[in-house]
Amino acid sequence: MVLRRALSLLLIIILLILSYFFNIYSANYPAKLRPSLISFDFDMKIFLYCLITIFLLSIFMAAIPFRNKKYGYKFFLFFIIINSVFIIINFIGSSKQYFEKKNEYEYLLLKVKQRAESDMNKDLIKYYYFGGDSIFDNLYKDHKKISKEIDSLTKTYGVIYINKGGAIDDISNKLNKRYEEYTESFLEKRNGKNWKYKMKKEIELIKSKYKK
Repeated sequence: MVLRRALSLLLIIILLILSYFFNIYSANYPAKLRPSLISFDFDMKIFLYCLITIFLLSIFMAAIPFRNKKYGYKFFLFFIIINSVFIIINFIGSSKQYFEKKNEYEYLLLKVKQRAESDMNKDLIKYYYFGGDSIFDNLYKDHKKISKEIDSLTKTYGVIYINKGGAIDDISNKLNKRYEEYTESFLEKRNGKNWKYKMKKEIELIKSKYKK
């Protein structure tokens, strides 16, 4: 009996941990599960509050008379039942969230493919990047002039780089990589092998003219 209870409790703990991490994974799909996604100040507190509530509820319900069963037996029974219900509800909610995120991501992938095909037809591939161009402000003069010359150069290779500002998130990063995969062979066919290296050298020549 003791061994059975211990195994049941161990199984519940494992399922609780799995449901907790599945909830985090589904909320951040398609990002891979990693420590930085877990908010220990929020997610863990919510999880612990739920466990404490289940524990207190089990204590209260175990006090209800039930077929002359001992208090310890009733507490363990209600603790397992309530936790099982909590796990099922959590898995159902996380699964719904997962499929919603998955469908949204697949829709975005389709839009990226359509954008890539449209840009290839227009002979101008648009690469988006995030963050500022502060390096120009610190090391070079006439920032606007440099940007204009670089844009003119990259367009001869069928490419333009557009600054979206701010920080990049996981979804945007994955979509950018997929866009690059779609357009990579097109640009290599258009510009020849090692075109990125050639373009980079020409960009460095332009930048060297404007060094402070």
